[in-house]
Amino acid sequence: ARRPTGGAMATATATSTSLIPVKTGTTNFQASGNSAQEIRSYSWFTCTLRTEYDKMEIPVQTCTVISELREALSVKLGYIDGCSFDFVVKQGCTWRKMRESDQVGRSMTVRGIRNFKIAAHKYPHPFGIIGGGYSGIKTALMLASQGYDDYVVFDRYDRPGGHTWLEMANKTTKLQTEFPTYHIWYGDEWSRQGVKKCGGPPVDWELWPSRDKVLEHFQICCQDYGLLPHFKLQSNVAAVEVMGSVRDDDRYYQLSVNPVKFERRSEQGGGAMAHQLGGSDPSRHQYEGEKDKTRASFKANFSCVCMWPGALCFPRPVVYPGEEEFGGAIDYAVEMRFDYKSLAGKVVCIAGHGAFAMENVQTCLEERVKHIYIVCRKPNLTCPRAVSWFINQSNPPITAAHILDMLGPAYRHVRVDGQPVDPWDFHSVHGNASHTHATITSKTRLAVGDAYFLAQAYGLLEVIVGNVKRCTHHTLHLDTGAKVECDAVLKCTGMLGDWKVDKLLHIKEMRGWFVNGDYRRVTGGQADSIDASDFAGTTNGPAVYSQIKGMLHFWEVPKDWQRLLDAGYWDMLPIHRPGEPDEEYPAYFYCAKHAASTGIVLAGACPLLTEKTSQDEDYKHSISHLCCPARRLIREAKADWERYERLFRESGMVAEDAAHVPYLYSEQDMADFAAR
Repeated sequence: ARRPTGGAMATATATSTSLIPVKTGTTNFQASGNSAQEIRSYSWFTCTLRTEYDKMEIPVQTCTVISELREALSVKLGYIDGCSFDFVVKQGCTWRKMRESDQVGRSMTVRGIRNFKIAAHKYPHPFGIIGGGYSGIKTALMLASQGYDDYVVFDRYDRPGGHTWLEMANKTTKLQTEFPTYHIWYGDEWSRQGVKKCGGPPVDWELWPSRDKVLEHFQICCQDYGLLPHFKLQSNVAAVEVMGSVRDDDRYYQLSVNPVKFERRSEQGGGAMAHQLGGSDPSRHQYEGEKDKTRASFKANFSCVCMWPGALCFPRPVVYPGEEEFGGAIDYAVEMRFDYKSLAGKVVCIAGHGAFAMENVQTCLEERVKHIYIVCRKPNLTCPRAVSWFINQSNPPITAAHILDMLGPAYRHVRVDGQPVDPWDFHSVHGNASHTHATITSKTRLAVGDAYFLAQAYGLLEVIVGNVKRCTHHTLHLDTGAKVECDAVLKCTGMLGDWKVDKLLHIKEMRGWFVNGDYRRVTGGQADSIDASDFAGTTNGPAVYSQIKGMLHFWEVPKDWQRLLDAGYWDMLPIHRPGEPDEEYPAYFYCAKHAASTGIVLAGACPLLTEKTSQDEDYKHSISHLCCPARRLIREAKADWERYERLFRESGMVAEDAAHVPYLYSEQDMADFAAR
């Protein structure tokens, strides 16, 4: 891949001396003889290094010698050969080459290198990106911003956006987490004050935009940053062949691509499309689009390949005995299948208690239903908007115990089986008796929203624990003996991965993010589940930003990957194989613990990668407060809360004189939480 080198003078200031071991000790001023020669000064000064086109300032100790600086600079430049450059100083009218034992000077010139930037590895073929959703666009954006022009994004749909937002989402779907930490140009390279493309930081965007607005912002980014010419839309990658072994430097990947017309719906309602009826047999989910006979299939070679299939591929199939006798609508509440406008004035049962269930609570309320039942095996924790914001702006991460305490004001309104509940008592929470420490472990991520709590406060929603045993006319019979009478059933039963991904990429195991330990073949399904005692986010934006940085680091600096292999770090990366932890999981569909462990290993083993991501958490905090300070968050969340209250009264869902329920949190609450 071609990358411009640039010739203008640039200045780089080192902010870390982690590559040079810091020496500590005490000086013995009474020493004599050989001992006196070992006395060193541990004070610091700034060393200025220059090349013909660049300058770098780095803090060093006065006892630092040239051999130590040479080793550090070799690492900083991508593990280049330390013998390929020399340090010289001006002495009168001549230059003197520094010896390895010489102490570092305050100003030196480095000969043998052009600048202090990593010289990216040059590949004979372009980069291939399979999937034009959030992560695919982000990968293209990052490649473009680093000067690459040899990359191609393949997607089977007719526009950027990806499966999650183009097909899985409903027309009524809204972003549950805050837009400032999700927007596609999130990152200090593109979303900071002074940048004009895409409008810079999204200070004026909605905090919780609709599906259509999310898709619009993808399109804006692709247009403003010139990504669209690199997209091959309505193109399905049917095969990926690895040409050479994983250890061959000259290996490449041959992609077979078919032009397709991939069916998708643009309006809500109408039931499932034919290709969405996968049933309980995953092999039936083989739809790859209708072949477009006006265009030819082709093959193309790529030096590095990544695939981003997303986390929301297919709804988990659940069929209740007696569905044909129910006499009302029963369908999965995804993929624009259900016509929500038909629910006005009706009693609705939502099966499931995850993120899509919370979204459907909000949609049902907006369509003025009479009552909502949530039937689930186990209730999961739901996160109010204010708490989600607090987690996403946090730096450092906040503890699970802190989060559980923050949930207290919201959960005062929650009843399960008619009984009040404490967040600390949920099945996913493992804490001590004094409530000072906790770990949250769940197969589903945190759902985010306020409507769930408001509906409970007004008695419009009930949560019932149980499994549906069978259906009769407008009635669900649970295994607990309870009966739920309702007019419609919305299934929010979770999502499954796509086994075609494992087959396409020939995945036997995932080592971290890497297919079969191949750093040039990367995939992931946006790790699902929760397993943590500290939390830094409820949104994927910052995690995807850091992950793609990591992937591109090894593509650019393959010597760093070879170093990991030689040092044995490769064996420390977590492994995920197909069918783990159960038969529903393809290999690429790994859990949050797997993703977190990968990040920990790579951060500890790769100082160059750590340097590239060292400011990511600071940036996340700053962009959150720039675009959505606590005052704005509380103001807009409260306004939305009160809008629902007016809707309830005006539509007759509750009595006109029903007591108002104050919003869950205040600006002062946020300040108090931050002070703890």
